[in-house]
Amino acid sequence: MTMTGKRNDAGSRMTMTEKRNEARPRRLRRKGEAMPAPRDHGGNVYRTRCRIDFSASINPLGMPERVRRAAEQAVIRCDKYPDPDALPLRKAIAGRELPQCPGEEYVLTGNGAAELIFALTAAVRPKTALLIAPDFVEYEQALRFFGCRILWYTNRRENGFRPGEDLLERISPEIDMIFFSVPNNPTAALPVPSLLPELVRKAEQCGSVLVVDECFNGLLDRPALFSVSGLLPEYKHLIVLKAFTKMYAMPGLRLGYALCADKELAAHVRSGLQPWNISVPAQAAGLAALQEEDFAAESRSYIAKERFYLREELSKLGYKVYPSETNYLFFEGPPDLGRKLEQEGIRIRDCSSFPGLRAGDWRIAVRTAEENRELIRACGA
Repeated sequence: MTMTGKRNDAGSRMTMTEKRNEARPRRLRRKGEAMPAPRDHGGNVYRTRCRIDFSASINPLGMPERVRRAAEQAVIRCDKYPDPDALPLRKAIAGRELPQCPGEEYVLTGNGAAELIFALTAAVRPKTALLIAPDFVEYEQALRFFGCRILWYTNRRENGFRPGEDLLERISPEIDMIFFSVPNNPTAALPVPSLLPELVRKAEQCGSVLVVDECFNGLLDRPALFSVSGLLPEYKHLIVLKAFTKMYAMPGLRLGYALCADKELAAHVRSGLQPWNISVPAQAAGLAALQEEDFAAESRSYIAKERFYLREELSKLGYKVYPSETNYLFFEGPPDLGRKLEQEGIRIRDCSSFPGLRAGDWRIAVRTAEENRELIRACGA
């Protein structure tokens, strides 16, 4: 399958290769222009005392024993280079995720989903992109690194940060690339399910590469309802981004993947990835994780119960808590709440640096029952 895009001067559709060639002469940054400052992330427990980390939204059940054992046993093989193509892992992912078009050539593996965000941007080389405010910060960082002009669609607070149908009006042939996370990160907002296929269709019509980030999809109460993976065979401009990080609690191993129905684009992205980007333990852990059958359902059940407890208790404290179907909650609280909790060794995610958000906006992970009760006690103290 060859991805087609914008029209060239002759009026015919431009292939993705033509678009890349057209973009290559551009400077990555204007002379003298400073690089955007890197933003703080959840999960950075290395600079401050942290007893309980609510800032990183990782499965509270932890890494499955099968996955942990596979990673540990693989360490003995670390005197050899990893499989540079991660072939068994990519075949296993394709078999589970892409029954409609099986084949490892449709699967990209990365050193976490973050590597693939940058690799996809490097391959597409967009001149103009559309981002949602607020959303995951790496999209903006990658686009700005490659000198891309960014247009914004703002999810309004009064609408619970849910995107409306007017988002479709912002997509035009001018837009080369779109990043869109489901659920939104950090607000946990979900679109009306019918908006997702409309978004995919509009991007396809306009020749815009649409990257739908589903890294938290497996932790949703209703994952199938909010996934667009089933549309991949029909839409060549659609890319679905996923990761083992959240569900299988393995952020330190760094393993993400992308599903792309355009083999030409997938091959181009793969050619730009660093060699041996997936370590031996990460490949082993990924293969083991794909064999887990009941873990996802058990995780969703546990998270739903603890999320309900957290939402009820935070609301009793007078905080405005927004709806969530995943393993984190977004709420409005005192601007100094983070500092107060740090004195207790508890870290939460300050969201004030996200576009469209402000001081007093916070995100917390749903953690174990004991840890969640410790958080509520500390918030109310």
